[in-house]
Amino acid sequence: MQKHVVGVDVGGTFTDIVCTTSNGFRVLKIPSTPPNFHVGVVEGIERLVTGMNSSATDIAEVVHATTAATNAILERQGATTVLVTTRGFRDVLEIGRLRVPVLYDPMWDKPTPLVPRRHRLEIDERIDSSGVVIRPLLDDDIDSLVERLRSLPVEAIAICLINSYVNPDHERVLAVRLAREFPETHISASEAVLPSIKEFERSSTTVVNAYVAPIMDSYLKSLQSSLIGAGCNGSLFVMQSNGGMLPVGEVIRLSLIH
Repeated sequence: MQKHVVGVDVGGTFTDIVCTTSNGFRVLKIPSTPPNFHVGVVEGIERLVTGMNSSATDIAEVVHATTAATNAILERQGATTVLVTTRGFRDVLEIGRLRVPVLYDPMWDKPTPLVPRRHRLEIDERIDSSGVVIRPLLDDDIDSLVERLRSLPVEAIAICLINSYVNPDHERVLAVRLAREFPETHISASEAVLPSIKEFERSSTTVVNAYVAPIMDSYLKSLQSSLIGAGCNGSLFVMQSNGGMLPVGEVIRLSLIH
């Protein structure tokens, strides 16, 4: 009978593993194995459960946390991302909320956006704040967008159209079309990532999602496959920044559209 719950925290330097037992828990701290972090995770789990005279087949759940996405953002090592937005909203990432941490500090510089301006593309569509279509999304405009995207080194696409949180139809049409045109590219649409008011928050969150999605998708799939290969058929969950957790399949689904 499966009896163990394993917690894993993967950092850039060390990986910490904790496993429940019948009378408590046991812990193990090992060096991480970048860039293939999943190798260290699986080897560490096997080492820990073997020392308990058990095996990976006895694991019911693996709860996984990692700073891989955070590190990719801090080190600027995420995917080459393009932002597609409504005409006139190309500079939302640059403008932000017009807040500065120190009001009278003339030396303060805004953080550089994850997507440079040349990789922010506009499309001529418009939905108003009540969800009514003012400017329809035309096939010809999508065709032009596809041609522009083909001229760029695209690894991920973030879609954030104005007021899509009240009417996501244009984003959904665009996401499906771009997924068909770029089947190997990760696509994040704001209506799925953060369907809420405020353009900067929605745009920046969608961009972050797209920026780290290829890294996390590859990592989580490798981890899941390696755990199964080691005999662990227990459920794999991923910790969220809000303290909750999601099944690995749901994390992968929310990160991208293929």
